[in-house]
Amino acid sequence: MRITQVQLASFVAIVEHGSVTSAARHLRYSPSSVSAHMSSLERGLGSQLVRRVGGAYVATEAGQYVLRLSRQVLDGYGRLDDVRANGIPDGAGR
Repeated sequence: MRITQVQLASFVAIVEHGSVTSAARHLRYSPSSVSAHMSSLERGLGSQLVRRVGGAYVATEAGQYVLRLSRQVLDGYGRLDDVRANGIPDGAGR
């Protein structure tokens, strides 16, 4: 299974916004797309990453671990976007 940036972004948004609908609005995707991204990620990793608590989605223990990794990966993508826009900063190779 190949994990995609959009799957990670959907997962992080669901946890941060507490619902698929709010995550979809934030990401500008349909709720069904965000739900499919989340299901695909959970299936691929073989673990439940979120559960509903009081009407909101929260990360499971496994989800908390994957959430930390996902944020690191997404931060890396953001840094690469900065490099694409601005070039490699001076002294970056040190």
